[in-house]
Amino acid sequence: MINLTGGIEFLQKYLELSVVIAPHADVDGLAGAALIWRHLRGPRRLLCPPKGVSLYSEEFRAELRQAAPDALIVIDHGSRAGELVPDIPCMTIDHHVPAGIPHGVYVSSHPSVPGESSAHLCHRLPGKLMSKAGSRR
Repeated sequence: MINLTGGIEFLQKYLELSVVIAPHADVDGLAGAALIWRHLRGPRRLLCPPKGVSLYSEEFRAELRQAAPDALIVIDHGSRAGELVPDIPCMTIDHHVPAGIPHGVYVSSHPSVPGESSAHLCHRLPGKLMSKAGSRR
């Protein structure tokens, strides 16, 4: 289910708007966040759940709501069905076996074998976005 087209369209739409990137605080999640971060032009913020706090906890969801971004990019947290934060468009980038398909744009390397890491998916998205932008010139 590698949905690079949906991911590229999401990045194009929110390229210059405010975005919160919520990566898993491991090398895969943080590397992916760095790769996406450098291509966004609008206000952006990195929010990682503190150790022991789930991305899906009400505590962290409240922090995301309070940040009030135009869009949210979740990287490497696994995937669950439903909306993370209602009324905030979301793109989920992940390589884990999904517990459900999240609401919004979903970019996943599962079940490809070997699966690509979340960071590699993040690398491919801006690369495709930049080549698409370059082809318009």
